[in-house]
Amino acid sequence: MNLTATKTNENHSPFRDGAKAPSQSFCGSSTQISDRYANIIHHIEYMPYGENFFEMRDYWGTDYKFNAKELDNETGMYYYGARYYTPELSVWLSVDPLSDKYPSMTPYNYCSNNPMKFIDPDGRDNVIFLVNLQKDNKVDVNSLINKTNKQFEKLGLNTRMVLAPDGSDFNPGYMDDTDSYVALGSVNDVKDFIKSNDASIYNEFFKDWLGGNNTEKASNRIGQKTNAIGIDANALPDVARTFGTTTENMGAFLVLHGAVHNANLNHSDENALSWRSGQTAFNSAIMFSGNTVRSWGLNYCLSKDNNSGYINAINNFFGGRPASNNYNYNKRNAHRKVIHY
Repeated sequence: MNLTATKTNENHSPFRDGAKAPSQSFCGSSTQISDRYANIIHHIEYMPYGENFFEMRDYWGTDYKFNAKELDNETGMYYYGARYYTPELSVWLSVDPLSDKYPSMTPYNYCSNNPMKFIDPDGRDNVIFLVNLQKDNKVDVNSLINKTNKQFEKLGLNTRMVLAPDGSDFNPGYMDDTDSYVALGSVNDVKDFIKSNDASIYNEFFKDWLGGNNTEKASNRIGQKTNAIGIDANALPDVARTFGTTTENMGAFLVLHGAVHNANLNHSDENALSWRSGQTAFNSAIMFSGNTVRSWGLNYCLSKDNNSGYINAINNFFGGRPASNNYNYNKRNAHRKVIHY
């Protein structure tokens, strides 16, 4: 929830005087905002498909409500990025760009008509692609994918990692907006790959990355062209030994850690806020920095009980529907211009 974009009179904004971040439901919806004195100034309750069931506001409120999306007060619709959604009708206002992937469903349905189980961050799907740039295969990529997906599953998340099509010729431009990719290899090979595909995130996040003990690096900004995670495959085995685990277990943890950097969450032991999805880093043990992870241990940091904030952030950004690999579909239809209504 980008509270900085909320239209309000800044002389009366509670955030100017240190108001608390919004309390949120399991699907990221804003439910309650209080000021610095713990007075409730905005309280909202929702019907399953996003209609307001009850709303109370005092002198200030937010337009970022259901699923932490902005409500257009003139139309009563929510803007999700790829499409507009109307909670009164419980449907999208335009056709799913991937509708032929789901022939049994109407292209206008929201969350497979099951909003109690799924969320849909922008009307499309999600997956994380693993681009293997290794020359000596110090990391077993099949084991890494398997362990990563098991961790996502244990957390109750539908996000999944798959081996990138086209190998080192993988083109991030064919990903969905809610996808990401992991570039695994030497630091120089990873940086060269990212630079050749998206110079903007390279210059902002990866240009000065040295790898080694800083084994993982991820893009972390609103509105970036692509989402990327870099992992130094040469350093990963040594780093894993210092954590008392296998190379692939350590790699899986770093993928989970980097994925939520893509969702704009920062290290939880730095008390940082996430402005893309509105999630705070609190109760996000996966987002501890390296020394804190080493102190508490990987099992503690991967526990579902210690990661409610992480789970919300991943669901809000990557999505709650079962992951679907649309790379080849997007590649075949690259000549078509997908309009983001």
